[in-house]
Amino acid sequence: MLEGFNEWLVTRKGERSSLGWTALVLEEAFPGAAIRHWAGLNDEQQQHAVDCLFALLLTFLSERDAA
Repeated sequence: MLEGFNEWLVTRKGERSSLGWTALVLEEAFPGAAIRHWAGLNDEQQQHAVDCLFALLLTFLSERDAA
């Protein structure tokens, strides 16, 4: 179901990256914060990261299904 999600995130970012999708989502959720792991987030930050993840997933699936 999520095949291509990591590559889509990298393309969306517009630069090369060897990060996994979890770190890429955190970069999207917290630009410039250099947060790489969910364990360092407080409850409010976790909620924001999850909201960002689901928004990205919905966009990815919509674009993939439209192609």
